[in-house]
Amino acid sequence: MMLAMESTASRMSRLGRSLITDTELLSLDRLSAEIDAVEPEALAQLAGGLLAPERLSAAGIGPSEKVFAAAVGRVNPALALAA
Repeated sequence: MMLAMESTASRMSRLGRSLITDTELLSLDRLSAEIDAVEPEALAQLAGGLLAPERLSAAGIGPSEKVFAAAVGRVNPALALAA
């Protein structure tokens, strides 16, 4: 992350985004500290809520509805019934 943020394009994008959105331009040290402050349990809880199978939807394009239904059925059987 640190190396990616050192490129000229990345630095200019950060500066421009900060100016356009009128938000604070965080230093690399502050960004690193904010990332390190994230608790794994809190991240797992958020991901569990956002990626819960009953909240997912699916769309597909292809020749076989049966193949699509089988694939989404492994994630959420209710999606396979809707296909």
